[in-house]
Amino acid sequence: VKDTPTDLGVVETIAEKIGCVKESLLGKVWDVKFVDKGDDVMNSSDRLELHQDEPYYEESPGIVFLHCIRNDSHVVGGENVCIDAFPVIEEFKKAHPQHFKTLSTVPATFQKLWKKGEEVIIKLKRQKHHIAVDRYGEVIGISWSQHNVGPVYAPEDEIEAYFEAYLELSKAFDNSPTKLHSRPEKGDVLTLNNKRMLHSRDAFTLNGGSRHLQG
Repeated sequence: VKDTPTDLGVVETIAEKIGCVKESLLGKVWDVKFVDKGDDVMNSSDRLELHQDEPYYEESPGIVFLHCIRNDSHVVGGENVCIDAFPVIEEFKKAHPQHFKTLSTVPATFQKLWKKGEEVIIKLKRQKHHIAVDRYGEVIGISWSQHNVGPVYAPEDEIEAYFEAYLELSKAFDNSPTKLHSRPEKGDVLTLNNKRMLHSRDAFTLNGGSRHLQG
């Protein structure tokens, strides 16, 4: 969606036209802007790996909105990158059937540590398979977020196979020619199906400018 108003909180108004807004630890609306030495990687200028939002909840968000309030021309980088994970996984299944089986049977751990200073005040943890399949082996879900991955709780003989499969699928996502790149412009609202799409952000340099988005 393009050319929307750039007032704070507009993203919630837009989301409410589609359904109920789910509140998270960050509230109903959260800011994505550079914070020097901040606690959350999304508020850094670093590259974000391909991921889904909040997989550490029992039910992760269905649709994610990201509203660009400001992105000055001085800012270099910071492109949004999106990919539909399902076609990549289908190709991965054909090329690496054993890796596919591993990621659909060995559970991953997703966690969020919420700190106040050095003290952890909230810890959310959820085990899910990276690849969810139905009784016929068909892909019905994906859970993927490298910056929320916790320890693997599995028999020792499955650990090595898990990491080999994990790295192989990560390369498949990163090297896929189906990734879409776009620079967020003032008034843009990026809308994602968080159940099957992954998104990331390239690293950026402010160069004296400002970059502010709300989700």
